[in-house]
Formats: sequence, C-alpha cells, structure tokens
Amino acid sequence: MVARTYAMYVKANRANSYYDLETSVADQVYGGSDREDYRSDVAVNETAGEILTYHRQIIPAYYHSTCGGRTEAPGVVWDDPTTAVVSVKCVWCKASPRFRWSYRIARHELAERLRQRGIALDAIETINVHSRTSAGRVRELLILGAGKRALVEAVGLRAMLGYGRLRSTWFGVSANGGDFVFDGRGAGHGVGLCQWGAKGLAEKGYNYLQILRGYYPRARIERRW
Repeated sequence: MVARTYAMYVKANRANSYYDLETSVADQVYGGSDREDYRSDVAVNETAGEILTYHRQIIPAYYHSTCGGRTEAPGVVWDDPTTAVVSVKCVWCKASPRFRWSYRIARHELAERLRQRGIALDAIETINVHSRTSAGRVRELLILGAGKRALVEAVGLRAMLGYGRLRSTWFGVSANGGDFVFDGRGAGHGVGLCQWGAKGLAEKGYNYLQILRGYYPRARIERRW
C-alpha cells in the first residue's frame, strides 16, 4: 500500500512528464520481474484499492531501508512542506545489517570530491557537526582546511560521496591519521516508513494497519476502487 500510494502521488505530480517513476533510489528501486516475491503479490492483492490520505488527499508516502531509531520529517531532507508525514520513534529496525555502519575516506579523496562540487579546501584539517535535526541527524557540517572553511549540508555530502557509502545522515565523524571516519546508523533518507522496522513489527504479530498507523500517524487508509 505504501508503494502504491507513493506511486500515485508522484504520478499525479508529474502529469506533464514523459514518465511516472524512476526505477532507482530517486523513486522506487525495481530489479525486474525475476526479483519479485510471491509475498508482495499477496500483499498487493489483499490491499487492492487502498491508499493513504491526509485531508482526503493522497500523501507522499515516503519509505526507506532503516531509520536507525527515529524517522525524519520530509522538510528536513527535501524542500517538501507537507505536514502529512512526521517524525516518529522506531525501535524495531535493530536487526537491519545497516543499523550500524562505518565509512572511512582519505582526506585527499574527500578534498577532491568537494573540489568537484566547487568547494575548494586544499588540505582538510577538521570536520565538525555544525547542526543536527530534531530527530538527531546531521543537518550541516563545518569543514576547515588551510585557513578556509565551508558549511556543507549533510544531504548534499551523501549525494557527493555515494548513498551506498555514507548510508544516512545520522552519524558522527572523527579524524584517524590520514582519513576521516564516519560512524553512523540507519540507511536511506529516514522519511516515512522504515522497512526494517516494519519487518520487525510484522514478526512481532502486528498487522499492516497497525504498522502503517505507527509510521504515518496523521494518515487515513481509504479504499479508492
């Protein structure tokens, strides 16, 4: 139902585009029919016609892999003013292999990545967390080097370094010799439904209605066809 709702929301907002969805992390990752699971087919059929709404409007039902303990508000990650999706606590995703992670990058490599994005710091000396969101994720980093400084948004840094490397913006950073080490938790943007958290809840016996109400407390479930 979450994937259906998100697809319908995006489709409605791309009415003048040549396509509806991308098969990547930009929208919904799809590996082809040979990667489908019969259980998802069952879920699709059993919830046919059901979507999530807020004030009768289809919500942007964002979802991600692993929140790490708390989901994030859309406006923190993107320029999205929606109030239909809010930050909620989640204690069910600890079984995720991405609940805790570490990423190491050499100082010179990081400097080169920044330089490619127009941020010229010849020799990076320190990286400090400048601000965090109310949910705990990094909002901005202050990077110092060779007498210069730059404020870098953590969301932009993820895109710069790679989503599979800097798995989320919930991290701390420290210097280790010629490298910087990012120790973090969770995977993905953190907005909406936490897939590993939903899995944990399902394994505890919660049904899909209870799970959806937990991650989208302001939404209603409506049958549209």
